[in-house]
Amino acid sequence: MIHRRVLVDTHALLWWQAKHRKLSRTARTALERADAVLVSAVTCWEILTLVGAGRIRFDRSVTEWFADLEGDDRLELIALSPRAALVA
Repeated sequence: MIHRRVLVDTHALLWWQAKHRKLSRTARTALERADAVLVSAVTCWEILTLVGAGRIRFDRSVTEWFADLEGDDRLELIALSPRAALVA
């Protein structure tokens, strides 16, 4: 059995969660077919930085947004390892 794991960057994660048209069809398909969606701790930090700087806003608190994100059973929060950096 092949397991499909997809590591998303900050923009892809935001666009995927917002169902934004900027996410390419290829990326959307990869995320839909993935057995696991990997989110780096650095991506979480970057999102918090963007929210703090007023560059992005959510329709709910950032705490609720992350809680909803973590509710996806396929989601795996990961530390940024050299291997993960290479895959990205």
